[in-house]
Amino acid sequence: MRAAKVSSRNLTLAAYFYWLNRMMHFYGMLKQEMDSGAIYISFEQLDQAINE
Repeated sequence: MRAAKVSSRNLTLAAYFYWLNRMMHFYGMLKQEMDSGAIYISFEQLDQAINE
């Protein structure tokens, strides 16, 4: 019983760290695009569309 409890907690931790890794990867890609200016332009276009 206790062994099962520990392994389920480890599984939860593993799933959390996997999710965290995916989020960091996504954030890194997003930051790269922002640095290159691709997303900045789309935000600028969105701002113009709202102001019209």
